[in-house]
Amino acid sequence: MHSRLIFITLFTPLLVVFGNLTAPSRAQSDLLQPNPDPVTPTDDYIPPIDIDSQPVPPLPSPAQPQPLPQPLPPLRRSNSLCPADFNAAINQIIRRPTFAGARWGIMVESPTDQTPLYSYNAGQMLIPASNNKLFTTAAALKLLYHQSVDPNKFASRINTINQYSDNYASDLLWNQIGGLQRVRTALVGLGVDPLSFRQVDGSGLSRSNLATPSAIVHLLRAMYFDDDRKLFYYSLPLSGVSGTLKYRFLKTPLQAKVRAKTGTLSGVRALSGYMQQPDYGTLIFSIIVNQPGQSGEVLVNAVDRLALQMERLTPCS
Repeated sequence: MHSRLIFITLFTPLLVVFGNLTAPSRAQSDLLQPNPDPVTPTDDYIPPIDIDSQPVPPLPSPAQPQPLPQPLPPLRRSNSLCPADFNAAINQIIRRPTFAGARWGIMVESPTDQTPLYSYNAGQMLIPASNNKLFTTAAALKLLYHQSVDPNKFASRINTINQYSDNYASDLLWNQIGGLQRVRTALVGLGVDPLSFRQVDGSGLSRSNLATPSAIVHLLRAMYFDDDRKLFYYSLPLSGVSGTLKYRFLKTPLQAKVRAKTGTLSGVRALSGYMQQPDYGTLIFSIIVNQPGQSGEVLVNAVDRLALQMERLTPCS
């Protein structure tokens, strides 16, 4: 009798447990039934994507530079400068007492309009420092690039010279071209006045190298429309991103907006290239300052301030 009671006592909870497992509740039964109403997509409904069925975009070839940036649409800004006020903003920088003994040369223009937006001593011969490399690399592209056995390797040399201002590589290339007369011959075909610059080396290390801002702007404009424009354009450092401009214009409106060649010697600073500007699209510019004995930091800050004033320029009716 006692053993029968013990069996009933132990077996009853097991029936309850297994009964719950084998007999689903009504709520559980509802979950097991197919949903008769499909989900109706709403505005925030995102259908699942079959990733495996999506085409994989091709990777760009590093040997083929990307297309040149297109002009940006006009954008009126609160801190913009009308051309009438632009001159005063530039003069406020270059005519400070700090630069009393400085020789400045500045030119700014649009590649599609050869009327300068600003010009100051643009025809004055100045020491260009490494801006001299622009003449060397442009001439090399015209004379040697298409005859090169390995065009990709040659393009890499151009990129190294302009991105990192490699003096040794630039002098080697200049000698390979054949020196000043060969460079002048190549650039005359681009419309550059052969008497507007003088080279005694390919790098710009010598202070006997001379160039006018006007010559550099004319060269940059010619290369902007040349068949080799992409290779030349993308060989230049990008502001705040690469090369000798990697740490310039950081956290300013010109970060990643300037492709330009720097120039540095004691008492000499230069910056020449292309700017993507909100109102004018692409601008071509050259800034050179020669001031023996002046701090390099002071000169660089002034050059960068001038570039930032260019970024503010806007057409005004």
